[in-house]
Amino acid sequence: MPMDRITAGLLAEFTQQFELINLDESKRFEHFACYLTVHSHHSPTFSTADILTGAAIGIDGIAIIVNGTMVKEVEEVIDIAEDSDYLDCCSFLFKPTGESISTEANWVPSPLPLKIFLT
Repeated sequence: MPMDRITAGLLAEFTQQFELINLDESKRFEHFACYLTVHSHHSPTFSTADILTGAAIGIDGIAIIVNGTMVKEVEEVIDIAEDSDYLDCCSFLFKPTGESISTEANWVPSPLPLKIFLT
């Protein structure tokens, strides 16, 4: 499906900034959509490669944020708990599959944040 000019421009800028030129458009768009989903909830720098799920069915990306830090491994959660003596807030951000490039206004990824407060 053709992409509108505004989205194409944003994707081109994102592609240059994150050096994703070697990927095809659909993969670059997955990175872009995952970035938008997570960046709206977690502003520090992160790599979209760390949140893409690859061949997982139904989810293009997932990010887990504990006490304001994005974690990739269980050991990181344990380290945060030991250093902080508590886990204040855990957020699970999902970027669902099925949101394709289109000229419709609803292309922007809709995150499904699930926040768990641990005591």
